[in-house]
Amino acid sequence: MDAAAELNRSQICPEDLVRTCESIVTTVEKLGFKILLDPLKRSQEIGRGFSSRVFLVSRPDGSKAALKIRRARSKRDSLALEGYILELLMGSYIAPRVFSYGDDYILMEYISGISVGRAFELFKRGAIDDPYLRSAISSTLKALHILDSLGIDHLEIGDPREHIIFHHGIPYAVKIIDFESATLKPYPSNLPRFIGGFILRKASWIFGVNIEEILEMMRIYKKDHVMRGYIVNRLVEAISIKNPF
Repeated sequence: MDAAAELNRSQICPEDLVRTCESIVTTVEKLGFKILLDPLKRSQEIGRGFSSRVFLVSRPDGSKAALKIRRARSKRDSLALEGYILELLMGSYIAPRVFSYGDDYILMEYISGISVGRAFELFKRGAIDDPYLRSAISSTLKALHILDSLGIDHLEIGDPREHIIFHHGIPYAVKIIDFESATLKPYPSNLPRFIGGFILRKASWIFGVNIEEILEMMRIYKKDHVMRGYIVNRLVEAISIKNPF
């Protein structure tokens, strides 16, 4: 094993990460991925939470990926469920593609772009226009309906400012990230949570109807699972025009 490989391991495995960190780096390298270091030979950390840290790595084709490693004192004893959920979502294209995962790590696609929170900030400043925002929110509703249909409860979608990304800034390329606290359950309500916790506070005007009408649609969405597809289509249609009903 060469010195560079040893350097990569020592730089990406500080004491606060799990003891399996070095073997995780070995696994990642065997898959053809490489740990990216900055000019000071430090690993490029792109995210940090109570349960894990996320580092930037390069894929075999030269593009970027993200390596999430569990922290030693994490209250979560495994990242496997999050990896499994990403695997379930592989065919939907609404979440990062997962390359490998285990109890202590997830190797996945690196997502960059404009977060939904940032999109609203840019809209207020006139940096993005009304059609962009409408397209972005319509695409988000469709993506959240997919989560609900697959029985994936994100739990943090009520405040999604950093959890919903428009990949490469494309409004219809919605990527939902950070499923660390997500669970599997029949008929979750990600879409009502997003609308009630975020859209109605930020941009209720985008639907073109009063709030009570939207709230009634959300009540039906939660109770009548057969009506869910119809309600999503109606909401998307409402957003696509300025005076829908």
